[in-house]
Amino acid sequence: MAIQAFIRLWEILKIKGVPVKGNKTVVLQVVAAMEQGGVEQGTLDMAQYIREQGWVSMVASKGGSMVTKLQAAGVKHISLPLKNRNPFAILYNAYYLAKIVRQYKVDILHARSRGPAWAALIASKIKKAPLITSFHGTHKIQNKLKWFYNNVMTKGVFTIANSKFIWEHIIHYYHLPVEKLRIAERGINPNFFNKENISIKEMNALRKKWGLNDDPVILMPGRLTPWKGQSVFIKALSEIQDTPWNALVVGGADKKKRYEKELKAEAKKYGLEKRIIFTGGQSPLTLYYAIANIVVSASIEPEAFGRIAIEAGAMGVPVIATAHGGSLETIKDKETGYLVPVNDSTAMAKILLELIQDHEKQTAIGAKASNWIRNNFTVDKMCKKEFGVYTEVLNV
Repeated sequence: MAIQAFIRLWEILKIKGVPVKGNKTVVLQVVAAMEQGGVEQGTLDMAQYIREQGWVSMVASKGGSMVTKLQAAGVKHISLPLKNRNPFAILYNAYYLAKIVRQYKVDILHARSRGPAWAALIASKIKKAPLITSFHGTHKIQNKLKWFYNNVMTKGVFTIANSKFIWEHIIHYYHLPVEKLRIAERGINPNFFNKENISIKEMNALRKKWGLNDDPVILMPGRLTPWKGQSVFIKALSEIQDTPWNALVVGGADKKKRYEKELKAEAKKYGLEKRIIFTGGQSPLTLYYAIANIVVSASIEPEAFGRIAIEAGAMGVPVIATAHGGSLETIKDKETGYLVPVNDSTAMAKILLELIQDHEKQTAIGAKASNWIRNNFTVDKMCKKEFGVYTEVLNV
């Protein structure tokens, strides 16, 4: 009822807009913010690709560090408080998104997260612009209200899953018909994630910055949050502390750094406080992958896709990941990397020790991983699949 009332109010207002010159197709991607992250990187990649196809590419978000990259690529960014999930904020955003759709004659709305998707859904109903959604995560379902809130991600003409795991998750929990589902696995830029483009001088400078010796470097990238499994990683390292290694935990923490303090206390408990280095959030990660011998993804909840495996793999670094979620699709166990049981520090420690002691195996697994990723998980393949959904919608 509230949505219908808002639509009627909008039709009364009939705010006029200024159309874009020419007859180019206009795509407006809607996302909470443009800070560093997998969703944001996918938005940027697709925004650039849309522009390269000769279409008009636009992104609406709260803003963030990646906006300058959008603008450098000729993509128009519109700042809206889309990170705010308050119902009144959603209605406010819907109002302005509808105005933007009218002003720029937007042909397709593409929402990539839930709050923005609600605003985009209302705007699409007001202005009869087709909506596409991208399902980037599992989104916890604690109760019926949360299920209802999440379910907006299935309300587009098509819903794009970012992995087979998410495809199955959507069907199982949201009962979306298969004919409304499409898939576009995440991808990397093979030129950016290329160790050959990083100099020895840069790598040596990074090693010096963190006081690393010549021992193998074990890298665990990812935001500092319990479900990412940093605690499991530290426990695994404690089981091989008699072996020479350096460990870097790269990732930003919350403002109060409570979890980071817990992790540091855990490292100290095992006598590893001088061997496990917490670097905080770092960018770009390519330099960190370049100095790593092994990369670990220890998530105790399934990754919807998991960019770490394809980023590190593309750079020829063997990845050890927990055997669930998207990792089952991006890693061929014992061939392009290793899969270990969830929350199993002993199994992780065993593989870590095996790779540390066998440099030839490190190199061989890394080479196979690079070839596998570069043939299957590139940003070009991802963008072509998403763009194919756009053209499909326009022909419906």
